[in-house]
Amino acid sequence: MTNRIGWVDKDCVKFLKNAEVNENGGFQSTGVTSNYNSEVKIVNKSSYNIKLVVGDEPFSVSPNSEKTVFVKPGRKNYVASAAGVYPSSGSQLFESNHSYEWEFWVSTR
Repeated sequence: MTNRIGWVDKDCVKFLKNAEVNENGGFQSTGVTSNYNSEVKIVNKSSYNIKLVVGDEPFSVSPNSEKTVFVKPGRKNYVASAAGVYPSSGSQLFESNHSYEWEFWVSTR
């Protein structure tokens, strides 16, 4: 609920069900870049502060803004979260010398 990242002892957690994971990745390839590391444009289309963790690298993005970051190539698990919102997670293959874009928004049902 608070969007804080940390550790919890497994004895303090009750398993209910597996989280939904996007195995195809949520990042869109946008072309090539001269940087060896993958260039990732994170776009936050919501009114929430978001955290996107790619591999072991956390990135924070303010509401209604964007940020460009660099990620080492390889397959990375990711989790995107905001306070009071169900997190989104998946796995993405980042290729060297490639650029990607990832968009975050909140939909209500």
